[in-house]
Amino acid sequence: MSVQSRLWAGLALLTATLAVVISVALTLPVTGWRFQATTEALLASQADQPATAVDHFLDDNRRIEALPSLAIEEPDMVPTYADYNLLMDSQRQLFDALQRDSLVMVLADGSHHKLSTSHRTLAELPGLFWLQAGCGVLGMLICLLVLAPRPGDRAVRAFSLSGLAFLLSIFTASIYSTRELIIDGDLFRLLSIINHVGATLFSAALVSLLWNYPYRIGGRMMDVIGYGGFAICMVIDTAQLVEGPGLGSYAWVFGLF
Repeated sequence: MSVQSRLWAGLALLTATLAVVISVALTLPVTGWRFQATTEALLASQADQPATAVDHFLDDNRRIEALPSLAIEEPDMVPTYADYNLLMDSQRQLFDALQRDSLVMVLADGSHHKLSTSHRTLAELPGLFWLQAGCGVLGMLICLLVLAPRPGDRAVRAFSLSGLAFLLSIFTASIYSTRELIIDGDLFRLLSIINHVGATLFSAALVSLLWNYPYRIGGRMMDVIGYGGFAICMVIDTAQLVEGPGLGSYAWVFGLF
């Protein structure tokens, strides 16, 4: 392929990926409430009213706990995988109840509020979504411009792989970190896994880049360590073989750096 053909192919793939991310973000439910979390409670408010603690949710007669972690931007900020799985299960229950139009929010003052959902429009996507999406596109575009004329260069490939990893990490985060509150738990888990893939692969690609540029320091040992560490991390993290994301993900990213 010519340099121009590689660029056009990369741009087409990047545009298609961005379109998918935007379409997924638009499917997230909106109830008209604003939610935030403290260390002890989930808070909800409407318009200019003061925030009130949410006591629990009701799906018909089934109680769903109002976990403060429901409102955190990054699901792996919870201390253990047990907390992580509980968050995903709670999100799935809330999402299913909301889709069936049977979800009621009970505030600490005893008031009951039935929650109904609508989908966001492009104008309703928050600025933070567009900021993250724009950074991902810009980073990948730079990598495409570097990769197109020199696809056989080991350091260039590592640099481009770091751009792809950054894209995976930031595109997925742009979806779930800018949600109102509720998101399908299965989608949330998938996006979180892809986010971890991106974050860890970025670190591995950076190891390879610095080992091979401006000239290779030695053999391929650091490439093996970097990408091998990435593969091992993803098995441990996805299978939840340790206590929590701290050891299953963050420690590996830190180690590679």
